[in-house]
Amino acid sequence: MVRNFKIEDSERLVEMFCRNLETFKDYISHGEIQMGLSSDGVNLSSDYKEKWRCYLSRHNDDPKSHIYVFENENVIEGFIIFGIENDYDKEYGVIYDILVSDSRKGAGIGNQLFEYAINIYKSLNITDCYLESGINNHGAHAFFEKKGFKHISNIYRLRGL
Repeated sequence: MVRNFKIEDSERLVEMFCRNLETFKDYISHGEIQMGLSSDGVNLSSDYKEKWRCYLSRHNDDPKSHIYVFENENVIEGFIIFGIENDYDKEYGVIYDILVSDSRKGAGIGNQLFEYAINIYKSLNITDCYLESGINNHGAHAFFEKKGFKHISNIYRLRGL
């Protein structure tokens, strides 16, 4: 069942996210690099767990961010973090993270989490939604395209300025 995130879920989400990052480097995108979780998209920083814990806390404290979990028999099997941004033209949605545990991929959990976010956006008259994904996270890309997302840009990085 999809439910609101509770602060007591924090450590379970941190462990779930970090376990995914440790075993599936293709998840890493520019967002994780900008946060300092990884310097190069492959190697994790020594304090990546603490940095993601802070990231989760910031989203929890932000009234324009939403965190929902999918829980089954007291086991969190997925989560989504999404919010609302404004570029001075209009408000738009951003899905910051969506993750389903490896053992439950293909069980419809991602669909339920995604639809939950989209329904909230619709209720707020948000008409555009963006997300970013690691360059080689092809399974996620297929999922996003199935949901109607279109690939619209690439991110480039110049390091060492």
